[in-house]
Amino acid sequence: MPHNATFSTGQGHRDPVLYRQFLDNMQVYDFEFCPYDGHRHVRPLIDVCWFSGWLRSGPLKAKHLPERVLRQFGHVQGIPRDPAAAAPAGMSLLQIDRVFMEEVEMRMIDEEMRGPTVAIAWNHVFGYISRFYKVSHPIMRPIAAPEPPPRPANLEVLIEEHESQSIPDTLDICRNVRTELRRSLEANEALPGTPIYETVNRVLGFVEPAFLYRSRRRLPGRGRFDPHDAARRFNTQ
Repeated sequence: MPHNATFSTGQGHRDPVLYRQFLDNMQVYDFEFCPYDGHRHVRPLIDVCWFSGWLRSGPLKAKHLPERVLRQFGHVQGIPRDPAAAAPAGMSLLQIDRVFMEEVEMRMIDEEMRGPTVAIAWNHVFGYISRFYKVSHPIMRPIAAPEPPPRPANLEVLIEEHESQSIPDTLDICRNVRTELRRSLEANEALPGTPIYETVNRVLGFVEPAFLYRSRRRLPGRGRFDPHDAARRFNTQ
């Protein structure tokens, strides 16, 4: 619905900015996750409803992909496959007829693909919401609302953004290693002539070129940095 509303707003919501704000402010209890339950006594769910592919009516054709709306069928929504796997682009009306008549059983969404039934209304597999944000939002071209919606962003998106921003810096790691090794030497935790003393100095020689490289990059007119030369100069100090 939000994707369609980008192009055509509903009656009574001709202001697209206000309409988008209403959509962004919707809470979990505002959604009808399984809209057909109340109509099952009139139109039962038959097996052919699980067919995945192209359907046509006269000259009109459309994709029918139940795996993308499993929640409407009472199943936990997972990350769907590529639509082209079930409904390749460019199929003619004759090809659609042939597939539906000859391959309908092969193109049904089986029990394994349907997955478990829902326990709570908003059940979905971990990672689905994060994928939904990445796939849908660049296409939807959201309109800037006059103020942010009064609700937090999805938890999975926040976790993913936090993890991507908390990647440690390599230079900071080298700096911490150098500080700890120098402290150990100054505290005589590694005495000269012992194997651990030689190991500590070798490790210092490994990390020191990183700082020489950083400082040399900041100086104009300097030649190409040679880490091996930097290590040799450090070891001879």
